[in-house]
Amino acid sequence: MFPGTTNPNGQSSCSCRSGYYVDTNASTNQTACSPGTYQSVIGQSSCNPADTGYYVDTNASTNQTACSPGTYQSVIGQSSCNPADTGYYVPTLHQTMSGTYNRMATL
Repeated sequence: MFPGTTNPNGQSSCSCRSGYYVDTNASTNQTACSPGTYQSVIGQSSCNPADTGYYVDTNASTNQTACSPGTYQSVIGQSSCNPADTGYYVPTLHQTMSGTYNRMATL
């Protein structure tokens, strides 16, 4: 048995599901990816942290979600996005603090 596979009830090895991982040899259990991480591929030994501009808010996620317009995320592995700071706006999906994080014009 290798990381990424399980051996439940003495069966031959089977790959863990997407959204889960197995990080030890001869494991009988798979572990759900925690919020802030995801795994889209079966049979893996770890989960991926959400990229900047994205978040993962549930356990056992198979994908990451882009931050909505008006929000951003500048740190990897997060479970939510941040609202734009007062006086700023974020016009597009999956933004980080840098790039298109714009200051609103004052009149």
